[in-house]
Amino acid sequence: MNISFIRFKTELQPFVLFSVQDARKHFSGFDRKRLTEWQKKGYIQKVAREYYLFTDVQKEINLWWYVANRVFEPSYVSLQSALSYYGFIPEAVFHVMSITTKKTKEVDTPDVRFIYRNMKQTHYFGYTLIPYGKEHQIRLAEPEKALLDLLYLETSIKKQEDFNAWRFNKQVILETANMTLMEEYARLMQNNLFYHRFLKFKEWLNA
Repeated sequence: MNISFIRFKTELQPFVLFSVQDARKHFSGFDRKRLTEWQKKGYIQKVAREYYLFTDVQKEINLWWYVANRVFEPSYVSLQSALSYYGFIPEAVFHVMSITTKKTKEVDTPDVRFIYRNMKQTHYFGYTLIPYGKEHQIRLAEPEKALLDLLYLETSIKKQEDFNAWRFNKQVILETANMTLMEEYARLMQNNLFYHRFLKFKEWLNA
């Protein structure tokens, strides 16, 4: 199917991120070679296998979070990305960290690296939906779950010296996180060693 780029963009721009499958749904008989052609001309950018962006889209952190959710599903943004967003750690994070029930994976693009860490299906909870644009949403860990995801996966974080080394902002955590909810979530994760690390963290927070 010979389609103009202007028509293609008009149809698919609301998607923000579009896939080859999206193109074929909208345009019967669409030839994916057109994507290669438009990529060479600088009209679109490939960000992951089968996924593309229009090059004039505004590139900011919410875009990359939305892309992270879409290119590897199911997943939600968490760990250092969410902790930095909530002000729990001081460092700016230049890649997007996510939790997934699939295997651990990294996806590199010219702009950002997407890192996905595996957790059990039973631990895939504790995220909220935040609006992105007019029609889209981003799955982002709740403050409590972002901390728990880190404590669960980073098993070396288990004593006062480790908490200090991460430079957690105690005041912001205590003002933001619901500790009762955090403890409920920790119990749901049903791992004794992890729960012990959580109690040590809680004790450190309140010291």
